[in-house]
Amino acid sequence: MHKVPLGTVKVLVIGPGGREHAIVRSLLADPNVSEVHAAPGNAGISKLVPPTR
Repeated sequence: MHKVPLGTVKVLVIGPGGREHAIVRSLLADPNVSEVHAAPGNAGISKLVPPTR
């Protein structure tokens, strides 16, 4: 398995639902993830990460 240096992964989560909200929360807690974006997102997700257009 290829190891990724800590804090180098950028992720775009697509979808407005509760499942996507849970995914965003988990990604924010992952030390390998440096950026999380959501499109279109929802009110709860937008409190965690800025929406992407």
